[in-house]
Amino acid sequence: EIEHLEFGADEARSADLRAWLVAPGLAEQVALNGTFTVRPGALDVSLHAGLRAEGLALGGVAGYLTALGLAPTLANGRASLDVDANVKLAAEQLAFDLAVERATLDDNGELLAGVEALRINGATLGERGLSVRSLEIVRPEVLLGRETDGSLSACGVRTVDVERAPTTAPITAPPETATALPRIAVDALELVDARLRWHDARVSPPLDATVVCAGSLSAAVLGPSTKPAQLRVRATIERTLDELEISGPLSLDPAKLTARLEIAARGLHGGPLSVYLPANVTCEWNGAEASAQLDARLGTCAAGGADAAFGLAGIELRQG
Repeated sequence: EIEHLEFGADEARSADLRAWLVAPGLAEQVALNGTFTVRPGALDVSLHAGLRAEGLALGGVAGYLTALGLAPTLANGRASLDVDANVKLAAEQLAFDLAVERATLDDNGELLAGVEALRINGATLGERGLSVRSLEIVRPEVLLGRETDGSLSACGVRTVDVERAPTTAPITAPPETATALPRIAVDALELVDARLRWHDARVSPPLDATVVCAGSLSAAVLGPSTKPAQLRVRATIERTLDELEISGPLSLDPAKLTARLEIAARGLHGGPLSVYLPANVTCEWNGAEASAQLDARLGTCAAGGADAAFGLAGIELRQG
C-alpha cells in the first residue's frame, strides 16, 4: 500500500510505501518499507526503501530448478537490502541514480552472497543508448562450494545430473538474425575488495580458500568506439598468490572484441591449492614469479560465424 501519494503538486510530496508477502514453502515473511517522493515536473521521483525477508526456502520451486539441472539447498534463509533511487525525465532523456546497500543473503547464519554497496551515478537513457558516469561495486562476496559428490553449490542451489530422454530428431541450427545491441558507455567502473570464498568438501582434507580482487575499467563502451577501455585488475589468494596484476586496453565492440593485456604474478606458492595436483606431482614454488602478454580477438565473419584468435607471448616463470 502507498499512503498520501500525490502528483502535480507545486512542491515535493512524500508518501509511505509498505508491502508484505507470505508464501508458504518459499518465504515465511517478506516486508518492504520505504518512502516515495514526488517533485514538481513531468517526472521527478525518488525512492528510499528497505527489504527484509525471513524463512526463505526453495523447496516450493524444486521442480522448476530440476528442469534447469539444479536442486535447492536454501532451507532457512534471510535476505535484506536498502535501496535509494532517483529518476527524472528531462530533455527527452531519462536520468537516474541508484544505490543498493547492505545487500545480504544467508542460510542458517552463513553468508551465501552479499554486497556492501552497488552505486550507479549520473546515468542517462536516451536515443544514443545508456550512459553512466560511474559504477561502483564495494565489497561483493559470494560463497562457492563443491560437495562431496562433486556437485557445485552457490546462493542456495547446487548442480544435479538431469536425465534427458534420447532423441533421434535432427539437430538444426537456428536461423541467424542480426540484432543491434544498445550502446552502453561507462566512464568509470570500480570494483573494491571483492571476495570469492571457495569451500571444497570433495578433497581431503576439505579446502577453504579466498580470492580477493579489486579493479577498475575506464572509458568502457559496449559498441563501436574510437578508443579502447583501460582495464586494471589486482587479485590475491592467501598462502598461494601474493599478487596478480592484469592491465591493458580492451575493445568491447561486439562485432570485434579485442584485448591486449599484461599479466604479472608475484609470490606464487605451492600452498593449499596443491591438493589439485596429481598424486605423484608436488609443487615447490616459494615466492615464484610469472609474466606474459595476452592478445585475443573475437569477431564475426562477413559470411557468417565467428573469427577468433588467441596468443600468449613473453611467457616467463622464475623462482623468487
